[in-house]
Amino acid sequence: IDKGAQDGLYPGLVVINEDGIIIGKLANVKEKISEVYLVLNDECRIAATIMGDDKTSGIVEGNLGLTMQMNFIPQSKKIKKGDIIVSSGLEESIPRGLVIGQVSELTKESNNLWQKAVLESNVNLDELILVAIILP
Repeated sequence: IDKGAQDGLYPGLVVINEDGIIIGKLANVKEKISEVYLVLNDECRIAATIMGDDKTSGIVEGNLGLTMQMNFIPQSKKIKKGDIIVSSGLEESIPRGLVIGQVSELTKESNNLWQKAVLESNVNLDELILVAIILP
């Protein structure tokens, strides 16, 4: 993007689309430009929770540039297909409650401490034109 450190930006800030849905995070910030890691990127990680839940449920990260996956969900946490996943607010520069995606698939194995969820986004990342960065 064509904004950088001179505009007050720094790595870790969240990037949203015009509907307020998270599409990524700032990764590398130079004086006048910044690089955005989209939510599908393996390097993009966001502390997340289920909408309406008061505890952090896991970490959303890109999965091979194809999907998003929510990892480190405790086995005791009730999560189901269709649940909306939002930012948890535990990251200093990302406010709580921003939509990340919706659960499309769950993996729960009894011999694991954690369960996983595959998320889908309502955003077509190939058609992004306008984005915004949220400053705390």
